[in-house]
Amino acid sequence: MTTGPAMQTYEIRLLAADGTIAMVHLTACDSVEQALERARTIGGVHYDRYEVWQGTHKVAEGRAP
Repeated sequence: MTTGPAMQTYEIRLLAADGTIAMVHLTACDSVEQALERARTIGGVHYDRYEVWQGTHKVAEGRAP
């Protein structure tokens, strides 16, 4: 039986225009790309930009869709 890569924990920080944190979302994903997709599709929260962190390393960032 073949298993896929181990899931990693990511912290998605949704930030307001003034840089304050609107929400922090912890998630387990197979890849940075999957974490990015989750960051881009979080609903119900007004935010200006997002950051995706894996441990102490920021692995991605972007503007709200």
